[in-house]
Amino acid sequence: MRYNHDEVILPVVPFFNIWGLNMIIQWWVTGGTLIVCDYQSTRTLPSIINQRNVSVVEATIATTYLIVQLAERNVKHVQQIKRNVRMWFTS
Repeated sequence: MRYNHDEVILPVVPFFNIWGLNMIIQWWVTGGTLIVCDYQSTRTLPSIINQRNVSVVEATIATTYLIVQLAERNVKHVQQIKRNVRMWFTS
């Protein structure tokens, strides 16, 4: 996946989930930035992704769907997410 030290990783799944744990391991190995937020508070996620220039996201399918719905309310959010996010995983 070519993770690098410039990655800003946002796991939007519990850390005890294998994919949440995988994001922590990737952060630890590459030395990037790990964003920890309340994954159950989806309303703020498009803003967090854009404000922190998140490049890697791990979210459940339902959370991904909600983030897309929220972001589509503001075209600027969608355009900025497209520019910043390099990888988006769903689990």
